[in-house]
Amino acid sequence: MKSLLLIVASCLLSGLASADEDRQGLIGESLIFSTPSDTNHVLLTPSRDMDLKNFTLCLRVNTESPRQHVLFSYATRSSPSELLLKREDETTVSLTVSGVKIPFLVRSSQLSSWVHVCARRDMMAKQVILHINGRPSVRKALEPSNPIKPGGKVVLGQEQGRVGGGFQQEKCLVGEIADVHLWDHILTTSTIRAISMGDPIYRGNVIDWLTVKHTIKGQVKSLRTTSVN
Repeated sequence: MKSLLLIVASCLLSGLASADEDRQGLIGESLIFSTPSDTNHVLLTPSRDMDLKNFTLCLRVNTESPRQHVLFSYATRSSPSELLLKREDETTVSLTVSGVKIPFLVRSSQLSSWVHVCARRDMMAKQVILHINGRPSVRKALEPSNPIKPGGKVVLGQEQGRVGGGFQQEKCLVGEIADVHLWDHILTTSTIRAISMGDPIYRGNVIDWLTVKHTIKGQVKSLRTTSVN
């Protein structure tokens, strides 16, 4: 009997450990955040330093919740909001760069079902643009326009109050996220439009969804992606 209990305990511990193991790539998969939580999140490991002047960040998200929730969070010791993409409410998506928040107004109909979201920053021009389903917003000024600093952590589904933690349930994502890609340069509007329509040629050189090393924390599940176009 004691041996049986030890075996069961060992299996349970093994299952818990596997939930937090490092995994490689999410080809054809989306991440499911099914319930509000201050623990559910996914850590991504970029393939190169997050030392970014210009950048383009793209992802797909599907949620029924109109409340605020964080999609992408990159935090460093000096700046918990070094790079943050967040839905503020039914008609606002914000991009925060080096602690400076820029809000973008969008139609609520644009944020229904699967939505493709891209944000790009031109450091020299001191401008940021948001693309929803391939369509660009107006250009907005970003000052001061500082480089993204390396040495932090990338988290999906939660806003980092400190590096790798400080999560708040009221800001968590409840829904699906997929196709997260990050480039260290500016993609053209036509390229972003092609990506939004599902063109598989374009893959991030900093974060590539097909190969990214990631760690799932809490009750997040990875499943085959349903139609996103």
